[in-house]
Amino acid sequence: MVSGPLNYLDPSTFSELFLIAHHYGGWCWQSSQEKKQLHQIVSVVFKESMGTLIIECKDVIEINNGNVLFVKLNYRSIIFRLDPGQYVSDGQFILCSLPKAILGLEKRPGGDRFVMPTLADVSISLKKMERYFGEITFQLELRVIDVSEQGVGIMVTSLNKHILNHHDRFNIYSIDNRPLNRPIAGVICYVQSKGEGMKRGDVRMGLKLNSRFDSETFSYLKKKGQRILLA
Repeated sequence: MVSGPLNYLDPSTFSELFLIAHHYGGWCWQSSQEKKQLHQIVSVVFKESMGTLIIECKDVIEINNGNVLFVKLNYRSIIFRLDPGQYVSDGQFILCSLPKAILGLEKRPGGDRFVMPTLADVSISLKKMERYFGEITFQLELRVIDVSEQGVGIMVTSLNKHILNHHDRFNIYSIDNRPLNRPIAGVICYVQSKGEGMKRGDVRMGLKLNSRFDSETFSYLKKKGQRILLA
């Protein structure tokens, strides 16, 4: 899932990116196959002393080392290609040099962004603030698609998309049915109606928070996604 545009990332940050991406897994594939077969990645380890990236897949993989290999990681939606000669495969492992170029999400001003896999099924409970006196608002339970310390990406179904609008203000009361110590206020900073993995009528929204999640809640969110990705 992608929230926001992908940009070419600074090569000087590649080693740091892979150190953080280690636990969040991803997928790899070769486009030359008649039917694209996705292989799940469970970990990525960068050996700085050797300048080598070790990609571990969930199962033994069969790929042609003479074809281009594409890799997409869940952390910041990183995606890159490995040309023949840049990598070798052995059982569940792919060994390669650092890629020449990487596309990915930029860091948010409120902190690094962690993409939540669909199977994590993380929810957020929020209520829109009244825009005018007497407006009736409801508390909504919505799916979280990514999170940072001071921002949340949510998926809004076609049934609820007309309730929330760009620039609406809200209060968050709980995460995954876990009440927060205090409500967190924020504003809807972007609305996206088209994108990868979206159903017809669904809308992605970005929530900018006025204050950061407490460390316990933020750690819970990261671990929830990580457990699913490593399952």
